[in-house]
Amino acid sequence: MAIKEELRSRQFWQGILAETLGSLVFVSAVLGSLVPGPDGASPGPIYPALAAGMATVVLGYCFGEISGAQVNPAVTVALLAMRKVDVLRAVVYLLAQCLGGILAAGLMYLSLPLKSTAQNFINKVGRFSGASLNPARSLGPAIILGYWEHHWVYWIGPILGAVLAGVSHEFIFAPSASRQKLVACLTCKDIEIVETASVSRSSLSTVTQSAMRNKQSNKLEHS
Repeated sequence: MAIKEELRSRQFWQGILAETLGSLVFVSAVLGSLVPGPDGASPGPIYPALAAGMATVVLGYCFGEISGAQVNPAVTVALLAMRKVDVLRAVVYLLAQCLGGILAAGLMYLSLPLKSTAQNFINKVGRFSGASLNPARSLGPAIILGYWEHHWVYWIGPILGAVLAGVSHEFIFAPSASRQKLVACLTCKDIEIVETASVSRSSLSTVTQSAMRNKQSNKLEHS
């Protein structure tokens, strides 16, 4: 689809809105789970983990058919590497996700009774890095609080991991994976044509093998 047609598409703008709202809800849920209780005790790692998991499931049901409910720049970049989403949608989805994360961090910061508790928004849950795994979730608090220490880690790590996972599954472990498909991706060719040809060869091979087995069975019966 041409860029002009894409920009005029209602589904295109619905996807942007879905990613913005989805990221807003996701980051709000995770950041809200990090706020200390009345006694000032830290909530620990289980609450943000549950919040992230439940938010992901809910958003999948709400926005899955609209934009895929990616709500994570790392996921979007991985889908781009797998040729599952075009460059235009990947870029606007990334911007929408970051916007949603910033809005969520800003709203949560303004709603807190004590601004000092906002420091809990920084990745302090987890032994080493805080286990953010979502660059938009890290970007929002960084902008609101002006905290940029080692911020690049929260972009490079999740994106690299997501791309490696997606590409290895799509081109190595998936039933439709093939060397021709990987070469087509690296050379920017149409993967769908390669997939169709691969399926056709696979189906033909299966039919041929079945016919040969039936023929051998018939010979054994007649003998």
